[in-house]
This record gives sequence, C-alpha cells and structure tokens, in this order.
Amino acid sequence: MPTPVRPGIARLSSRSKVTFAAYLSSPTSTYHGGNLSSNGVHHSANMFLPLTYLNLGAVECLEKELALLAPGIKVLIVEPGYFRTSAFSNINHVPARVPDYAQFNAGVRAVEAGIVGNEPGDAAKAVSVMIDLVNGTGVAAGKTIPLRVPLGSDGWERIRAKAENMAKICDEWEEVAKSTDIKG
Repeated sequence: MPTPVRPGIARLSSRSKVTFAAYLSSPTSTYHGGNLSSNGVHHSANMFLPLTYLNLGAVECLEKELALLAPGIKVLIVEPGYFRTSAFSNINHVPARVPDYAQFNAGVRAVEAGIVGNEPGDAAKAVSVMIDLVNGTGVAAGKTIPLRVPLGSDGWERIRAKAENMAKICDEWEEVAKSTDIKG
C-alpha cells in the first residue's frame, strides 16, 4: 500500500515562502498527436527531451537571476528516482490513435508494469527530505543546498552516471574545445 504523502506538507515552516510545483505530466503528452513532418509521420516523442531540457535550462537561468535580484528566493530541482506511490498504477492508457506508435506504447506499458510495486523509494521519506531542504533543517541543517538534489538510490545512480559521462566527454574533447580559443 502506498504511503500517503499529503499530510507531511503541513510541516512546512510558516517562514518558508516557497511554492511547490510538481510537473507530473510529460511534455510529450502536451504535444502528442500534433507534430507532423512533411511526410505525415508523427514525431511528438522526439519533443520530450528538448522540452525537458528547455524547462531545466529555464530553471537554471531563473536560479542565477534570482541570486542577483532576489537572493532570499531559492530554487530547487529535486531529481527523484521511482517512489512507491499510486502514480503508475493510476495511469489510464487510451487506445493508440496512431499505428506508428503501437510498438512504442506497448514498450512503455511493459516498463510501467515492471515498475508498479517495485519502486525502491519511500515517498514519505522523500517528502520529509524535501521539507528539510526547503526549511534548512534536519538532513539539510548547516548545508548549502545545491540547485539539484537527487532522491532515491535510482535517482542518485542516474545523476551520478550523467555527471561521470559529462566528465568523460570533457576529458576526451578538452583539446578540441580549447583549440577554438583566440590565441594570445
């Protein structure tokens, strides 16, 4: 049985002037069924990553602007893994309208079926940590809160792998990157 999360929100400090916003629907859903190429093939699934990175890029810019203009307002991106909630078990799949997506949709449903009930994260613990991050208490007491905080072992693994991959790219392409500088 999933752990209820909502009651924990009441523990937010009244001094915390924070708005929690959860982006629960995929940007792909917003564009699904729209984007047709010139040959009539749907490409909406290709919109997910660019829109996700566009949103994250906007938040990164917002953080830098607020640091200058309103230093009392902090920005936080929680990078969660999978948490045991009713989210995946409550997905209402509609019949595929575009035959080209049938294989993709079947794959998504298979992944979801393997996730439900096997999520490693405890949602109540995650909410408690998020509240600590916002209030600067508990696990966050005395720490500088970074822009991004991974939660859950799988969320941590994903962020760690991304950081290691970026470091590898920098190492492999350092000479090429630096070769474009104006010489002395």
